[in-house]
Amino acid sequence: MARDAVLAKIFVEIADSLVEHFDVIDLPHRLSVCCVELLDVSAAGILLADAHGELQTTSI
Repeated sequence: MARDAVLAKIFVEIADSLVEHFDVIDLPHRLSVCCVELLDVSAAGILLADAHGELQTTSI
């Protein structure tokens, strides 16, 4: 699939998260999957700060 088509697909997937009953836990996972697909890397992760300012990771 061409890079432009992959990017368009990713924007649609992320836009689908803007619904009332979206699973907020699913968003970091979807972002990681999209990054792996778009950037042609073997893995991706996201760092999130918790309520105490400590970093927590999510990865695929």
